[in-house]
Amino acid sequence: MRIFAVVVAGLLLLHPDAGFAQQPKATPKAEPKAAAKGAVAAPKVGDKFGEWTYQCDDLAKDAPKDAKPECYLWQVRVTTNERGEQNRVLLVNLSKVGADRQPVLFVFLPFGAAVQQDVAVTVDASNTGLKSRVDTCLVAGCRVSFALAADAQDLLRKGKSLWVSFAPVGGNNLRVEVPLDGFTAGLAALK
Repeated sequence: MRIFAVVVAGLLLLHPDAGFAQQPKATPKAEPKAAAKGAVAAPKVGDKFGEWTYQCDDLAKDAPKDAKPECYLWQVRVTTNERGEQNRVLLVNLSKVGADRQPVLFVFLPFGAAVQQDVAVTVDASNTGLKSRVDTCLVAGCRVSFALAADAQDLLRKGKSLWVSFAPVGGNNLRVEVPLDGFTAGLAALK
């Protein structure tokens, strides 16, 4: 697994032009246009798949000439407090990792989350889902990884919302909605 993609995602949070202080808009985003005969054109950095944004890491200067950058989809969920200030609640990253390019959902929790408790993801009103625990904490927050087997991918493709449940230290469980609009096309675009 490439930690570099995760670190870059964390650094994106710190970039002043990244737009993370703004609530994601609910307006529909255009899917990348299909090429001739139904083939999907290769996505470009910044392309939108619904609520998901396509991003690729830069290659190291000494990378082999045939090396390809690691690409992933991400979205940020924010909340607004009583003073009107917006704060990041979650950063969600969808990547394909390893030699077999299996999809993994990385959820970055905010600092202050109870790292010793399970984090659960469910789709829509389903009671079935995945549970995992924090595997590391980075600049972007504390990361929880969910390997997406074929049945989980199917559930995500059919769903409207992914719900992430976690607890802050000393607090009650929080449920945060992550729209799945564009998930299917975005997952297909990841190579």
